[in-house]
Amino acid sequence: QVTVSVLYWRLTTLLKQMSRSSVPKTFFASERKQHFNKKVRTEGLNAARQKRDADTKRIEEYRRMCEREGIQSKRLEEIDKRKAELRNNTEETIQSIRSDASLTNAERKRRIFNAKRKLAASSPLEAKRAGKSRFERLEAEREAEREAAEAEKQRKIQERRDKRMDRSRRNRAFAERTRTGQPVLASRVSSLLERIERSK
Repeated sequence: QVTVSVLYWRLTTLLKQMSRSSVPKTFFASERKQHFNKKVRTEGLNAARQKRDADTKRIEEYRRMCEREGIQSKRLEEIDKRKAELRNNTEETIQSIRSDASLTNAERKRRIFNAKRKLAASSPLEAKRAGKSRFERLEAEREAEREAAEAEKQRKIQERRDKRMDRSRRNRAFAERTRTGQPVLASRVSSLLERIERSK
């Protein structure tokens, strides 16, 4: 006969075992992937916050030293300017999210929270393209590659068109005949002179 105390012990043991494993084995593959992505994002944000805190501490120490020595630091002005740019870009992003009517309320809250969390993890010493996300940078690079490929394609098409026109003009010049069937030398000579001029 199982007593209440034994049942309680079994339940507490089971709960402890479940709490030890952060991802239960009954998760589907998509849920495990989602949990892993969330864990990676959280670890990345925590590392970025720690770096931001260390950078802020160094900046404040440098600022106090400059105030003691009476130094006007351009580096501090650049850092303050970068901070203001980061805040302004985040505010613009939040305003665009709030004005987007296609989003649900939950999606809007989630995106605003992510934008604020990203700002909280941004270090003012990061000089790389302040305010631009990795997706925006990749999209800009892909757009530049597409434009370059399109320009190269148009150039090749124009080259083929010019060659075709030159070939047809040359063929017409070489096909000209007199009444007796002799080739017209003037047309051939002018065509050859044009080719020599282009090759110079």
